[in-house]
Amino acid sequence: MSHLNFSLLDLVHGTTNAVLISFLLTVSTASFGGERISVFTEQDYPLNYTDSGEDDGPIIGFATELVIAVLEEAGLEYEIKIGPWVRAVQAIDSEENVLVYSMARSPARENRYHWIGEINPLDYYLYGLKANIDRLPRSLDEAADFRIGVTRGYAMHKYFAEKNFERLSVARNPAITLNMLKRGRVDLVPMSRLSVGMIANRYGIDRADLIGVIRLVDIATSTNMALSQNTKAETVSRLQAAYARIRASGRYDEIMGPLISLMEDNQVDILATGGR
Repeated sequence: MSHLNFSLLDLVHGTTNAVLISFLLTVSTASFGGERISVFTEQDYPLNYTDSGEDDGPIIGFATELVIAVLEEAGLEYEIKIGPWVRAVQAIDSEENVLVYSMARSPARENRYHWIGEINPLDYYLYGLKANIDRLPRSLDEAADFRIGVTRGYAMHKYFAEKNFERLSVARNPAITLNMLKRGRVDLVPMSRLSVGMIANRYGIDRADLIGVIRLVDIATSTNMALSQNTKAETVSRLQAAYARIRASGRYDEIMGPLISLMEDNQVDILATGGR
């Protein structure tokens, strides 16, 4: 059995051999019997990403470390691939034994997948540029007249499409939507408070230039590990039990705890009213 004997902090400080990481994270990294799980994720810093931003690099991040811990605890063979979110959704919707992370658990998705366990809580806002504060909307009704950047296949994409918002600009990942906001190609982007500041910093966008104007209260409340619906019940139970043991042992807090500190250090301002 192979284990990852490093933390994300080791990774950040470059103390882990990159070749070993690449082997562990992008090849079948556990050699157990039983079902084989195909794992899909996307570029979503700091949960799951590659340092280079390219899809052929070592896959790291807080969520990646947690997912690997659960899979190894379950004793399942697996392979992790990173790419466009739409590819992950296509795989989980059409194949068995597919695990996708980090997927927002929304009412629309509740019965489409098996939910293995929470990765992190979500608190969504529509963000705009502070320079435009006087003309930004204060309610969803007002926001319908503004250009909104969304990520293809995300819960937020479906959320606004179902509300018949017509001025949606669709991008491959959240970082691109923030760049669209910075360049004036859109007026607003929906993002979680957890990640907006860290994504902005990573891609050279001054988080001090951003402001959360509308809180989105009727959408997903957490990201999760999701498993395809036609996966065997035994495999589902095995993974859910493994996740429960990871939580009970304190391993979850060990992995995800530093993320909270990062979030607190990278907060983006929100309007006091936090419209809705």
